[in-house]
Amino acid sequence: MFKLLKDEIDGFKIKKLEDLSLEGLQDPELPFVIITEKPTMITFIVQNGPVKEVGVNGCQVDTIVDACISMLKSVDSRVQSRENTHAIINLQHALSWLKEGKRERIKRNVEGTDK
Repeated sequence: MFKLLKDEIDGFKIKKLEDLSLEGLQDPELPFVIITEKPTMITFIVQNGPVKEVGVNGCQVDTIVDACISMLKSVDSRVQSRENTHAIINLQHALSWLKEGKRERIKRNVEGTDK
């Protein structure tokens, strides 16, 4: 099973399920990031609609990029490579641009809207 190095990503708790079953997915407290052991997979419930209009109903792309960074760091801790290092650095760079965009939208008072 791939490993994420943390229990939460971008403020979202990670739910670890032994297998992907309907029982596990019917949990009303299901978080937006789910990892299953069988089959080995990670699932993201993605935000649908502007947060200010519909509330938080999923994660943003920032969460997915953060998960990719964590997964690559896990792999790189076992098998280091120049390519992994560059991929991690570039994903961190992408994440910083996404955060800069969010800061800019907050400054313009349009964060959480379609404006």
